[in-house]
Amino acid sequence: MHFLFIASNLGETIGGVETLIARMSKWLLDNGHLITLLTTSATEFRDIFPGGTRIVELGPRLHQFRYYHIARREWPALGIERPDIVKSFHVRDAWISSVLSDFIHPRPKVLFGNYFPYVFQLSRIPYRDLENRPFLANLRRNFRDESILCIDREQIAQFRRQNGLQRQPVFWPLPIENPNKAGLPHNPQKGRIVSVSRLEPMKEYNLYMIDIVARLRKAGYPVTWTVYGEGSLAIPMMERIRELGLTDVITLKGRLRYQDYAAAMQEAYIYVGGGTAIVEAALCGVPGVMSLAFDMTGVTYGALYEYPFGNLGLRKKDPPRKTIEAEIKRLLDLGNSEYREEVRKNQAYARAYSMETQMRNFLAVSEKSERSRRGFSGFCLYYLAGGLCEISAALKSLVS
Repeated sequence: MHFLFIASNLGETIGGVETLIARMSKWLLDNGHLITLLTTSATEFRDIFPGGTRIVELGPRLHQFRYYHIARREWPALGIERPDIVKSFHVRDAWISSVLSDFIHPRPKVLFGNYFPYVFQLSRIPYRDLENRPFLANLRRNFRDESILCIDREQIAQFRRQNGLQRQPVFWPLPIENPNKAGLPHNPQKGRIVSVSRLEPMKEYNLYMIDIVARLRKAGYPVTWTVYGEGSLAIPMMERIRELGLTDVITLKGRLRYQDYAAAMQEAYIYVGGGTAIVEAALCGVPGVMSLAFDMTGVTYGALYEYPFGNLGLRKKDPPRKTIEAEIKRLLDLGNSEYREEVRKNQAYARAYSMETQMRNFLAVSEKSERSRRGFSGFCLYYLAGGLCEISAALKSLVS
């Protein structure tokens, strides 16, 4: 099959979505499928994609493909072979999927995967969330349940609360590759904490962890913290690190290449963070404490294995009762045999995210996916709604 991946929101720093698309591409190419990535720019992460991936960069012009007449006019000039599946990774790109699937013949199937937290939660105040409302309406009206993938069951519950309890999107946990295929030994150094993430909003644990490290050391725990990643939070992090006199304790090491991931985990005693990286750490033998997306308070539901399968950092219906600081202390206070048991439980849980298993499931889901319902009236509405969204975005940028 030929998969057309649409991803207009890829960042300037490598994060979970960029990594996910690259690894899905590699697996699909290795199994005889074709991959085309349609994006704004791949400059910062082109090197993580396997050879054989065709990458088409359109810059801001890709956003204009939300307008039906522009997409239809410019599509032939791209020279992209007709796709069998148009796969989007953001709710706004699902709109482009619908537009393309309306005029490409024979009509391709569509798939949307939600990899961002709380996308389906809309305010009950009509003028709020203005930018996302047209795109969520497109999902509700034009995407059948077989074409909507959710990475955890809480997302499914959110979607059903918003769109009707009769809806049943597909549960598809993220596929995660074992970064330690070479079998590097794990030689944990007690007190060494490691994190890997994009240093951007949603990953606010990178800010409050600095104070946690300071309190732990004051309480007599000889902890250090090594952070891999790049992004806008790096500057306020360094300021706080210097303010607390922790420059010899906390190290910001910048981007971590995937091929170096297992080596970076060899001496780690505890991993703190969320997303796919905490599962990869567990596969390397490092117990993890899961942070919550967009949280600034330091609460958690606990260790990786205490979260429902598929949940990699989202709040559940019940509020969290634990703190990251207390969980770190718990791990540091374990005896050797208890620590080994913690490693075992984390690894066993992480193996369920097997790349091979989840990608086989993805192919099965792709076969059952459906074509987008024709939504020409909705596409016409975007000529009004799209303008309002652009005005709203411009006002937000001025305010910020």
